This record gives sequence, C-alpha cells and structure tokens, in this order.
Amino acid sequence: MTEFKYDIGVIGACGHVGLPLCLAFADKGLNVLGLDINEDSIKKIQNGIMPFYEESSQEVLEKVIGKKFFLTSDDSRLSECRDLIIIVGTPLNLDFSVNLAILEKLLESISKYLVKDQLIILRSTLAPKTTEYVKTYIERKTIHKIGETLYLANVPERLTQSNAIKELKELPNVLGAYDEESFKRAEKLFKTLHPDTVRLTPLESELTKLFTNSYRAATFALANEYFIISETLGANFYKIREAMNFKYPRCNVAKPGFAKGPCLGKDTWILLNAMPHFNLSTTMVSAAYRINDGLPDFILHKLKEKTELKHKKVAVLGLAFKRDTDDIRDSLSIKLVNGLKNEFVEYITHDPYVDNKDLKEVLSEADIAIIATNHSHYDKINLKEYMKKEAIIVDIWNSTGKNKFIYNLSEH
Repeated sequence: MTEFKYDIGVIGACGHVGLPLCLAFADKGLNVLGLDINEDSIKKIQNGIMPFYEESSQEVLEKVIGKKFFLTSDDSRLSECRDLIIIVGTPLNLDFSVNLAILEKLLESISKYLVKDQLIILRSTLAPKTTEYVKTYIERKTIHKIGETLYLANVPERLTQSNAIKELKELPNVLGAYDEESFKRAEKLFKTLHPDTVRLTPLESELTKLFTNSYRAATFALANEYFIISETLGANFYKIREAMNFKYPRCNVAKPGFAKGPCLGKDTWILLNAMPHFNLSTTMVSAAYRINDGLPDFILHKLKEKTELKHKKVAVLGLAFKRDTDDIRDSLSIKLVNGLKNEFVEYITHDPYVDNKDLKEVLSEADIAIIATNHSHYDKINLKEYMKKEAIIVDIWNSTGKNKFIYNLSEH
C-alpha cells in the first residue's frame, strides 16, 4: 500500500464548491491539500480570509488553515494525496453545449502524477457519461486500470450556496462507482461528513445531479407560470398560493421569483444539450428554463404598463442570484438590469453582499424600487421611511409582505 502525506487532495479548492468541502474535511481532522490556479485566492485563504461569503466558514478556516488544510498551485504534489477530488468548471459554449476543455486539460496535466492506490472522485456537475470518458482516458493514457491500480467514483455536489458547510453535515451523498473497492473507499471518505450514502452507477449519479437541479428549476417555473397567468388575468397569486398550500398536503407551491444562477440554469442546459446525442428530447425541462429566464422581461413589461419609465430612476435591490449570497453569476437580476439598459432607463443598484452602497441613499434617489433578490436584508423593509411618497414598488418575492406585485407606495 502506497504511503501518502495527505488524506485528500482537492483540485479546484478555492471555489464555491471546493473550499467548503476542504474546510469540512479538515474540520473532521483529515489532512487536506487544496490545489488551485488562482494565486490571489490562495494567498487570501492562507491568510485566513474567505474569498466569498459562506455561512460559518470563516471560523472553520481560521481553525484549520496551516494545520489541517494547506494550499498549492503545484500539480506534482497531487502524488502526495491518497484521495483526489476533482472540482472543475464545466461551462457552456456559445451554442450551449458543454465545454469540456477545462476537464480535458486537467486530465492531461495530472495524469503523470497519478500513483497506485489513489481514489479519484469527480465532484463537478457532468454531462451524462462523462465519468465513463474519464475512466477511458485514464486507462488509455496511463499505466493504470480502474478498480485495480486506481479507483474512481462520481460523488455529485448537491448543496445550496452559502449553506454548504452546514449541509455537508446534514445531507446524504450519492456515490457512483464501477467496482466494489471504488465504492467502499468513496463511502468511507464521505461518511466522515454524513453517515448516509446511496450507491448508484456513475451514469445514474450524474443524472441524479442533473435531475435534482432541473426538478428544482421546474418547480420554480411552475410557480412563476402561475404567477404570470394570475397577473395577466388580474388575479392575486400571493393569495391563490396561500389558499393552495393552506393545510392541503398535496400542494407545496413555491414562491414566484428569479430562479437561475450558476447551477439551475447551467445544469438544465447540460441535460437539454445531452438529449439529442442519445436520440432523446425533453419538453418540460426546456419549458421550465424558458419560463424562468423570461421572468425579468415579464416584470419589465408589467412595469411599463403601470408607468412611463422615461425620466424615472429605478433602484434594483439585489444582484446576487439567490438569497443571502454574494454570487452574481447567471443572476436574473443582471438580466433585469440589462433590460433597463436596453430601455435607456436610468437605474441604480444595491446589494448588501456585493457592494457597499447605502440603502437609504439609493432609495431616496429612486422613483421605482424593484426587489430583484429576496435577501433577508429586504424582509419587511419600511420603504416609506426612505422613498418618495409617490414611488412605485415592484416586489415579486412579497418581501414587503403587502401581497402585491406592483403597487404605489402611497396606497399602502
């Protein structure tokens, strides 16, 4: 059996998925080596500073950095790690196909440092049968054979951003493996975080991740479509939703609101793009994407019906893609801002996790306020205290608790 200096090596250790995982394992007493190409993030983390917002992470980082958690940009040190967890981006090309260039380049870079008895775990969101491609690549390009000299598993990440540290301890893990030894080793590792695991094939685990996020996207899309129908017909969806869910166990309708970000949108497209390769098509998943992605346009359309935007200043509250996080990647709030730009509307933005603007100052200048992200910072906010008497409020999330989508501040 090969002797290793580190229990785990995490490739992509400075990102939103990799860093919380490193911290969670190190907090459990495992020796973790994080590999990343972002030197600025490495230096920041080595100095005990989180590069992004993640609940409860700062205290864990201060506890483990330099003791159980170490960082490097040197690929060759991967040979010092017993288990390797690969977390790399799988972005979309301009035609919405999956760009595997990052993964391919990584495999080429690290293949010469793979040593006998290592376990390789794929943690990234992958298109169907990507794990099979990785297995084939390793067996063709190296002296190793999966299940004999190297071991391979797919363990998809299914956490909500900004709550990853907490959820790593609360949620079971799905493990996809070709052979018994690969499964047992992956199970032993992830049981240090949570006792429950589910064994699947690698293809099934890949689809579990894609189905999970596309299911959530479809759930939000249904609520958003109900909302659009209600508003178009002149009905109050907030009251309808409350009636549907009230002591009725067969309904659990979500709130309407923006639903995209770096996971829901991308994972849906990964699934959609893969289907033609297997002579398959999907209707519901593609419809869900279109509904969610069209919500900023609907909001802008309804606002223009309500008032003339010329010579008015619009405050967009919330730029992050989801509540209480600082990540603006694939945020529909940004799409809304771009819609305002295309209408040549003067606007100002505010986000407590993204910028340092004073909310009172932002609102005092605005004729219209759009609550685009439902940050807790905006819950039950008293807009009358900050805004002009005749201001217009757009509150799809019902953050103000008025049960109204668009309303005049003077009326409430």
